[in-house]
Amino acid sequence: MLQTYTNNPDFVPGDAFLSDEAMVEMYDGRPCACVDVLVVNAQRNTVFLTTRKDINGEGLWFIGGGIKRSQPLEVAAAKAVERETQQVFDPERFTFLTVNRFVWDKREEQPQANGRVDINFCFTIELTDDEIASLNLDDREYQSEIGLREFNREQLETALRSENDVKQALLNYYDLVFPQPTTSAS
Repeated sequence: MLQTYTNNPDFVPGDAFLSDEAMVEMYDGRPCACVDVLVVNAQRNTVFLTTRKDINGEGLWFIGGGIKRSQPLEVAAAKAVERETQQVFDPERFTFLTVNRFVWDKREEQPQANGRVDINFCFTIELTDDEIASLNLDDREYQSEIGLREFNREQLETALRSENDVKQALLNYYDLVFPQPTTSAS
């Protein structure tokens, strides 16, 4: 379970937009907080991934985006899915899975070679087949013509052989959602 602690429960941070210069300074100096959403089907033990276009998530990845400092994480997950699929889901449907640190050698924003570090809060959501079919992925970030593709563990492992090392997180997330049986030595 993830808890949020604050020294002033009455403080309500505002939403602010940063200039390009401030964004460069932020990416160079501090991690960026992000939320990722892994769509799952518990009955079939499968996950649904999409193909991203942006530099860091290029290739197989999940739906996600930035977190506004005024948002509870479940709301941020719901807003990321809404922004990137045009579908609204109740924040209570999102289940916290894990948090990871991703170190990228490049970034979309200039100077690209400076890279960036993301702290990603990963959530899961179980969607019906009809809900998945109704998702409209954003063409700017995803290869929307491909949509979401379903993977069991074996298919995911095969697909990740051609991906970079950071994509190992996808297999780790799968194993957190669907723990593999352990065999005891005789």
